Amino acid sequence: MEVEIETYCDLLDFIKRDDLPTEAAAEVVRNFLKVIILFKTDKKELIEATESHINKFGYNYPLEWERPIFLNQFEIDVKM
Repeated sequence: MEVEIETYCDLLDFIKRDDLPTEAAAEVVRNFLKVIILFKTDKKELIEATESHINKFGYNYPLEWERPIFLNQFEIDVKM
């Protein structure tokens, strides 16, 4: 099955489908947002994390700025 996802709205609509397993939804999110998902989550948590990521780093975030590499990463600078 091939699905064309071009916008953040398309992504959210697709991963919210009831017939899509959580693992498949996570793979789609990972590929579309180009992020790494470190922990397994349930579908509701995945949708919430994706919406949060899009709201913070998606719509009005300048393309030339760095983006986080992890889903659920809220800061760009990570101190270790």
